[in-house]
Amino acid sequence: MKRTSLPLQIPRRDFIARISTAVATWPLAARAQQPGRMRRIGVLMGGAETDPESPARVRELQQGLEKLGWKIGRNLQIDYQWTTADRAEWHDSKTDRPHFC
Repeated sequence: MKRTSLPLQIPRRDFIARISTAVATWPLAARAQQPGRMRRIGVLMGGAETDPESPARVRELQQGLEKLGWKIGRNLQIDYQWTTADRAEWHDSKTDRPHFC
């Protein structure tokens, strides 16, 4: 069987240089495409969720975290747990924290 040559002839040194460059940069490109790690934090908020001041407190926390570079839904997830001013209820909620976090 007759062997045919490729229509495009590349000098051997150019071919090796191009392959070497592709192999060397491939891990860098693969690493750059991976999304950042999602962090998850648990926040125990003092007061009831229905308290009129609660949305403002949550908003302040989120704005402060965004100023530090955290983006909720992109690289940060926040789980909220609410408790009232009643100390007995607060102590009961502490037992849920390992499961909560």
